[in-house]
Amino acid sequence: MPHKTNYYLVSPLAGIGTKIPALTYKSKQTIANGSLVEIPLGKVKSLGIVLAIVSRPTFATKSITTILNISPLPKHLIALADWLRQYYVTGFRQVWQTFLPSGLTKSRRIKTSQLPTSFIPDTKVKLTIDQRQAIKTIEQNSHKVCLLFGTAGSGKTEVYIELAKRSLARGKSVIILVPEIALTTPMVDRLSQTFSRKIVINHSALSESQRHQNWLKILESSTTQVIIGPRSSLFLPIKKLGLIVVDECHESSYKQDQAPRYNTIEVASQLATLTGAKLVLGSATPKVTEMYLAKHKVINLAKLPKSISSIIKVRGEIIDLKNQILFRRSRFLSEPLLNTLAKTFQQKRQSLLFINRRGSASSQLCSSCGYVLTCPNCRLPLTLHADTLRLICHWCNFQQTPSAICPNCQKSTWRFIGSGTKRIEAEVTRLFPTAKILRIDRDSFSAKTMTQVYRDLYSGQIDIIIGTQMIAKGFDLPLLDTVGIVLADTMLYLPDYSASERTFQLLLQASGRAGRRNNPSKVFIQTFTPKHPVIVAAANNDYITFYNNEIANRRLLNYPPFSYLLKLTYAKASVNLASRAAFSLANQLATDRQVEVLGPAPSFYEYRNRKYYWQIIIKSKSRENLVAIAQKLPAGWTSDLDPVNLL
Repeated sequence: MPHKTNYYLVSPLAGIGTKIPALTYKSKQTIANGSLVEIPLGKVKSLGIVLAIVSRPTFATKSITTILNISPLPKHLIALADWLRQYYVTGFRQVWQTFLPSGLTKSRRIKTSQLPTSFIPDTKVKLTIDQRQAIKTIEQNSHKVCLLFGTAGSGKTEVYIELAKRSLARGKSVIILVPEIALTTPMVDRLSQTFSRKIVINHSALSESQRHQNWLKILESSTTQVIIGPRSSLFLPIKKLGLIVVDECHESSYKQDQAPRYNTIEVASQLATLTGAKLVLGSATPKVTEMYLAKHKVINLAKLPKSISSIIKVRGEIIDLKNQILFRRSRFLSEPLLNTLAKTFQQKRQSLLFINRRGSASSQLCSSCGYVLTCPNCRLPLTLHADTLRLICHWCNFQQTPSAICPNCQKSTWRFIGSGTKRIEAEVTRLFPTAKILRIDRDSFSAKTMTQVYRDLYSGQIDIIIGTQMIAKGFDLPLLDTVGIVLADTMLYLPDYSASERTFQLLLQASGRAGRRNNPSKVFIQTFTPKHPVIVAAANNDYITFYNNEIANRRLLNYPPFSYLLKLTYAKASVNLASRAAFSLANQLATDRQVEVLGPAPSFYEYRNRKYYWQIIIKSKSRENLVAIAQKLPAGWTSDLDPVNLL
């Protein structure tokens, strides 16, 4: 008796655009939804995912070639993929590239991987009253989403651990997200004492083979697991999920900057809805949008108002740089900060100098004619890296050797202006020649060496740390007593609605690295605007005052959470063509009374990679209005729904 022919809706992994999400194929075999198959697509073969069985179509169909010997994807993952495609107006191809590992059809040698041995002392932690109350609030409230608002050092990780224990006891797995690969190591060390046999590490620094094996291990496993990694961990094929934790949920790295341009918190919320899992958003400096939702009871709110340390944190000391022009010993570090650095070093304790800029100098300027060396691709000032004697564009990575002669006036009167982590490192090395100094930024960081670096930091092998925002996130260093913010104004005056929020978060997060044990701490904030409300609020560790000021400004200017945003970008090699297309689209959109159109205008980084970028910002009370616009864009336009900034 011949087998019945079945017809399936299959989403190819090769590109077919956003308007045709799937194609129909036939097979005489019964195939489960979520199965990976091989299909003919034009003249080539492609992998595809079976979405559903359908009725016999009225048109001719091709046959599914092969069914891969891999378990079908969980139903909730298929549903999440379809939601992501529609919510962020993107194609299934980009979605599957996000969900699936590379080399699915490759044969891999099975390798057994072991977690590094934890070096954090194995001490039984007794939960505080505040921690127990926070856990009770999260567990008993009907809301699936909870904002865990806890000051630096208040023990949010202990709350995560207890919630994870309870989820595993119910037979449900756990996902714990960290904003950076660098934070995977400290999080794994904290959790490995409790969940060592259950932990699966996931991040892009693993090899293709390791990521593939981890993915298969999770898909085929029938046991509960604790997944630790950055935002992509949300898309792993976990069958039973009970808890999702987004640690440092305020971080901008939780926004994907390539298609699909998703916001991790939105995706995690949808995943929690699909699986029935609890979602915990942890931060000492949550975004005003999340705090607004919590205050209006759209999501749940749990608080950890006090640090576990018995030492009361001192107010950050604001150093007015206008009154420190004639530094006696350093061009960048004030006398009060230098004196405290010296005292901390003598006591064999640690200090951190935070500056939000890499390199040795921000630009090379001719003092005779004012000419500044810029990138030929992006027309942005090149940054000097003195250790390699290279001028580097931090946008496209163009590099060149510093020139001895100015190409504009032919004089050798170059000056290097501005300061970066490398220049501060050179200065501190001169001032403290016997100190062990470590610089942590994008140029020095390697995910492969991060475990050893963190161990050196934790054990006190390093005396003075110099770092960018990488070091301001989530590091728990028991010997760190002194923090110096070299220049607090770096991001404060950027032309973006989120500039104040991002500055406050960075200042408070960096300050929060100090005094995490029972030892007095000192924080210095160097600034040219000592009375700015953001600077003052950060120095006072006063999130509530910052929030009240910021939410009032957002309401006045109609920015999130009082509106939704859509950023449209157009790029052309000709500035006239770029601007003409931008004005044409803006004029069309201006006729829609349901949206507010800002622009068009050149992007903040107008010229990069040899193209001119123009943008249009659209506000609306209804996100559906913005989705409709994104779906009908002319060719060449890029849409970013819910952008984290407008630069």
